[in-house]
Amino acid sequence: MTGRISLENFKPHPKNPIIANFFKQLGWVEELGSGVIRMYKYCPIYVDGAMPIIEDGDVFKLTIRHEVEAVGVNVGVNQILNLISENEGINGAAISEKLPDVTKRTVERYLQKLRESNVIEFRGTSKTGGYYILKPRNRE
Repeated sequence: MTGRISLENFKPHPKNPIIANFFKQLGWVEELGSGVIRMYKYCPIYVDGAMPIIEDGDVFKLTIRHEVEAVGVNVGVNQILNLISENEGINGAAISEKLPDVTKRTVERYLQKLRESNVIEFRGTSKTGGYYILKPRNRE
């Protein structure tokens, strides 16, 4: 299939079935097309309500558009995810210190949204614990 891909017209097919089967046997990929399904599921979480535009042709193209008012949320959430991925186990206070332009309450709100969406989790006690990014299989 070529053209715009939506969940209604989506039919996964490998461009190279031999390589796709090899990667699946190694456990490097799950099922064919799971990435497209996940983009529609998680994109609105990361980019406040936005939906992906996925096009298939000679080149697979993914575009995520968002409104101007969503930019602040997108930047804040992405900054928090970057901090957590670079500093596994970082706590909320340390995240707030590293983001001086974002209020502590806003950081807490973003962390709550990410936890509710199963993107991150808090491990440990409230004094010594911290945040970790969940792997895709743990998110569902």
